[in-house]
Amino acid sequence: DSGTWMQWMAQGYVMSTLTDSAFMIGLATFATGVATIIFTPTGGSAADRSDKRKILIATQVAQILFALAMGWLVQSHQIRMWHMIVFGSLLGIAIGFEMPAISALVPELVKREEIASAVALDRSVFHGSRLIGPSVAGILVGWWGAASAFFANAISFVALIIALVSLPKRPTGTAEEE
Repeated sequence: DSGTWMQWMAQGYVMSTLTDSAFMIGLATFATGVATIIFTPTGGSAADRSDKRKILIATQVAQILFALAMGWLVQSHQIRMWHMIVFGSLLGIAIGFEMPAISALVPELVKREEIASAVALDRSVFHGSRLIGPSVAGILVGWWGAASAFFANAISFVALIIALVSLPKRPTGTAEEE
């Protein structure tokens, strides 16, 4: 979602305030990306075996906690480079479980003949978020400081959690489930 992209932008900004080392700034981003790559197959397997809604709620709650912790560390001027790398890795692990679960959930939400359109819409929203999130983060950082982007990200997950909780579970044995 746009909130995650806001956080990624804010992470880079915060790292640039902590160090002039391009290597360290890149390492924080790398930590998130490599954790996502490593854990996506496990996340995909979990999505195939478990309730996707529960996985998504768990990953959203985890990401809220990470964003709040990072926002608090930035706001209280206690943030250190190692925090950024550790929280970046944890965020990557959460994303590694979130992405496959959300991709597998989309076909459960629509009829079989609507799957192609639903996947196309999902991808459009994903790529639109990549555009909007960093732009909004830049505005937030400029107006209220870097911590605001982390806090806004935390808030952005609440609507998705509400939507996930309100979704009815698809009955087992339906044609769309197969």
